[in-house]
Amino acid sequence: MAVVLKTFLGCFKLRTGCLFMGYSGAITSMLFIMFSFAGIIITGQREGSLKGDALYVNNVILWACIFLAVFCSIAFGLYVVLLVGVQQWRPKLVKVFLIGMTVYLVISFILAVVLTVMNPTFGIRFVITFGKYTIRLFQPKTVPLC
Repeated sequence: MAVVLKTFLGCFKLRTGCLFMGYSGAITSMLFIMFSFAGIIITGQREGSLKGDALYVNNVILWACIFLAVFCSIAFGLYVVLLVGVQQWRPKLVKVFLIGMTVYLVISFILAVVLTVMNPTFGIRFVITFGKYTIRLFQPKTVPLC
């Protein structure tokens, strides 16, 4: 027996809740796409001056940013499908969103597990290095980054 919800968060209509979820998801996806493109640009600029381990870490971050941009683009497309389905009263489009987002989350989880098994310290290195690149993006050019 299926559970039928009548409200979103107990006080909003379902349509309003779906629109809120669609717009907030689309905006978040666009922000992640912009940050991943910033990471791609920064890692591409630094590639010529690095050697050894630093070049390896730079390449890993570059590919991670590319995958993040691709996955966020897919998520953005799915949120657009949700918004169109809700605004035009097309339940089949909402169903396409739900199926697509389920596949998206399963693939994301599998990739996260594979990356963690391959290199357990990858997550820590990625967060620290991506944080440095993000700080570098918003700093003036005269301030050296440690």
